[in-house]
Amino acid sequence: MYKIAICDDENIMLDCLYNKIISIIDGHGRDYEIFKFNSGEAILDAIISKEIYFDVIFLDIEMENISGLEVAHEVCSISDKINIVFVTNRDDLVFDAINYRPFSFIRKSRLNEELELVINRLKEKYKKENEFCEINIDKKKLKLKLKDILYIESQGHYIFIKCMDKDYKIRGKIFDYEIKLMNYEFIRIHIAYLVNVSHIRFVKYDGIYLDNDMVLPISRKKIEMTKNKHLEYVRTCVHGNN
Repeated sequence: MYKIAICDDENIMLDCLYNKIISIIDGHGRDYEIFKFNSGEAILDAIISKEIYFDVIFLDIEMENISGLEVAHEVCSISDKINIVFVTNRDDLVFDAINYRPFSFIRKSRLNEELELVINRLKEKYKKENEFCEINIDKKKLKLKLKDILYIESQGHYIFIKCMDKDYKIRGKIFDYEIKLMNYEFIRIHIAYLVNVSHIRFVKYDGIYLDNDMVLPISRKKIEMTKNKHLEYVRTCVHGNN
């Protein structure tokens, strides 16, 4: 069951989002449940006290008492797996909101056009999150979710696959994995490193900074390409495919 939360302190917008989301998702044939909240306090109570896990939260930024940014801060401290979609008329708050690594933004003034685009992207993300990379360890096949792979490192005849919760060491060539993952969000930043772009926080000349605070070396000739790839990824998160 896919759980969706909508949080907006304006009841008219809350009901509008609710109805539009239902009309779009009904056409995707997915089992879902939608929860409505008219304040930041209410949604945080559901998440913290009632321990309800949401797959996605459509979150107004400007709300009384507890703002959407404050809600996002609490949500991110609890789980980095919840997709946050900010819904706002304040373009000037986008850069503040990016700190919480939202899935996307929707402008209330363009709700009809952008909401369906975001929902389609959520559907694609859900599909990608269930894509696996198959590796052989001790003559056994193991499937790793691509979204959980931070980076792949080459050392001699071995490669190390660094995941969010575990590392794997196998014999192999990083080039083979570069080819295998070329249609996904992976980029070769160095002769020895293949990185999942979705885990890059920012790119500097001294290295790649990941969202787990690790820093990886980057080849000088790869800096601009990596910056562009990361910028493209961030723009997609902010504006969708527009």
